[in-house]
Amino acid sequence: MPKWSEISTDFKVLSRLYEFIYVRKEQVWFTKLVESFGGELSRVDVSKAQDKMDDLCIMDGKWQKTPDGRWTRCLFIEDEVVDFAKTIFESTTEKPELKVN
Repeated sequence: MPKWSEISTDFKVLSRLYEFIYVRKEQVWFTKLVESFGGELSRVDVSKAQDKMDDLCIMDGKWQKTPDGRWTRCLFIEDEVVDFAKTIFESTTEKPELKVN
């Protein structure tokens, strides 16, 4: 099993998205995603990974109302990729704790 530190930035972002959406059952948007890494990945790193996954049709976003009433572009994983994201999430060891406010 790969360690968290050994996987690519793209896979870290995909794994974290999976954790928010399917494990914690929470909406996730860009800023929340960046903050969840607690400084491990920069805003630019997450943005580049998001752009690449958008281009490859791995993830997308849709405008939704958050629990505090704001409208934001919430991210989601395309249905065809959910099993792959689950495999990455479940097979990665030593994941850092998810940092959420």
